[in-house]
Amino acid sequence: MKKATILPNRKSRPTGHLLICLSAHLLICLHLACNNSRVNPLEDETEPQPPTELSATILPNGIQLTWEKSTHANTYKVFRNPPAENDVGKPYRVGIEVPQFTDTNVVNGTSYEYWVLGVGPGDEDGSGINGNPSQRISVTFSKQLLLRGRFINVFTRASIPEVQIAFDPDVGTVNTANNGAFSVAYEQEGVYHWTASHLDFLPNQGEVRTRETAGELGDIPLIPIPKEVAGEVDARFGEFDKPWSIVLSDDERQGFIVNQNGNFVSIFDTSDNRVRQTVDVGEIPTGAVYFEGKLFVANSRSDTVSVIEQGKIKETLNVSGFPAYLAAHSDRLYVTLQAGRVEKVAIVNINNGQQEAPILVGVSPSGIAVAPDGGFLYVANRGRLSVVELGTKTESAQIPIGQVPQGVAISPGGMYVYIADSARITRVNTVTRAEEDSLEQPNTLFGWLAVVELPDGLGDLVYATDEHLSGNRIWMWHPQSGASDSIPVGRRPFGIAATKDGRRVYFCEVDENRVRWLEN
Repeated sequence: MKKATILPNRKSRPTGHLLICLSAHLLICLHLACNNSRVNPLEDETEPQPPTELSATILPNGIQLTWEKSTHANTYKVFRNPPAENDVGKPYRVGIEVPQFTDTNVVNGTSYEYWVLGVGPGDEDGSGINGNPSQRISVTFSKQLLLRGRFINVFTRASIPEVQIAFDPDVGTVNTANNGAFSVAYEQEGVYHWTASHLDFLPNQGEVRTRETAGELGDIPLIPIPKEVAGEVDARFGEFDKPWSIVLSDDERQGFIVNQNGNFVSIFDTSDNRVRQTVDVGEIPTGAVYFEGKLFVANSRSDTVSVIEQGKIKETLNVSGFPAYLAAHSDRLYVTLQAGRVEKVAIVNINNGQQEAPILVGVSPSGIAVAPDGGFLYVANRGRLSVVELGTKTESAQIPIGQVPQGVAISPGGMYVYIADSARITRVNTVTRAEEDSLEQPNTLFGWLAVVELPDGLGDLVYATDEHLSGNRIWMWHPQSGASDSIPVGRRPFGIAATKDGRRVYFCEVDENRVRWLEN
């Protein structure tokens, strides 16, 4: 009888373990044998075709993507650039069952690139066969803007750069056409809706295809554009006499109207728009500025500046050289001089009334504005905008403009300065000192400007007077959207002033001897 020898460093394996291993091996072999005649389900599927006709439509709340259904695709994956939360290389959305997706995670003014791929049927773990991606499409999301009842830039597509929906509640439904698309807006039970038909020409098929989209106009930012002249300031103490310029107090409770022929200032209450009193000033008053509770009025022929406080002349400052228009900051008053070929801006110390060394600028300075932080002064001259660094009181830059500039206004935030010059309004970036946008209108003579900063990041709203004989209008321009509009007014509109929210705009009609206002 032989005895078992136990070898060192080796472990004996239980008989039960060996049986389990043999059983598992047999089961695997049986499984493979039974399925030998079957093909893996995934190997039997056809790869989905790339989605076609991908297009994008801007909705009030986001960007809607649509595409033609992909053959052999059960679901779709959407990719986006820039991705969400730095998820580079991964699908933006998966499991989309219909050829449409609306991206609501978008930022106003941001450009996005999209592409889509189809996914075939999956196995038990939910995966599927990915097809090739569609073509890529780029679109910039921009919120709709209501401008006198007109919706601007509602659609932006790759094949149709811009489609507009026009709707004026006072007129009814308005249709507009642009680049093979037409749109309709309408009101039903107090809710505004839009519908749009897109006409796509398919040269390979030799046909025109119409696609319909629709939606509700929900939370739309409103640009407060007045629709018509709302009223007239009541002179009360006699007629105006060539009202030339107008300014509002800081709290907007009072308005001040400079009457050039009559040599007086009319002070009115904005609560009822009635003149409460008049104050006599020097000869041929032109520009005015309200600063720290005082009104400063430039008297051109008298070579003086009248200082009015609480309805009375507090003092008269001597400023020779035909003073015309003014700006103020801190304890300094800046006055453009228009005598002959004077190329200077006078500086007056408000505290003691003394003049300081003038600032040298270009020929025939007119409109003038100071940055909100007091760092720079902007002066319109013949052919150039002078940028003056107030720390050194020297001209640090010259920006080319037209030959007959008048009004200059700066945005409340100080980002842009606007110059009215004949048939053109120019917007200059105060940081880059470069022209960014402009509004050009034939047969206009832009005179003076008022700029309002809109809430919710909607940019500036610019009001401008047009005193052209064939014009006589108040223009409104929204540079961010490029939209503009105008309202007919009386003869020779000139001075203009707007409330901070832009909902009321006062303007002088020089040849009508009246002051009126627009209101939204």
